[in-house]
Amino acid sequence: MANPLNYNKLNNRLMIFKALANINRLHILLAIQKSENNELSVGQIHNLLDINQSTISDHLKLLRIQKIVRARQVSTNMFYSISEPLVKQLVSDLD
Repeated sequence: MANPLNYNKLNNRLMIFKALANINRLHILLAIQKSENNELSVGQIHNLLDINQSTISDHLKLLRIQKIVRARQVSTNMFYSISEPLVKQLVSDLD
């Protein structure tokens, strides 16, 4: 008999895929992944991509809620890195 589906895990994966279904979020994640320390601030992302800083912040907020990225504060700057292993793998496969 087959094991029952783990709906919590499936729902978690579904939320990750929904979060990744936006070109700006993919560009942000690619920029973070390609950076020297695998982390960037909003200002650094803005300098690399043609995206408004407030839009970047909105996307990063959603990615933080989904636990796809983590934030680390240094003085007045927040640095973002990818925390979800599945997303790290998917983003590296896109490059």
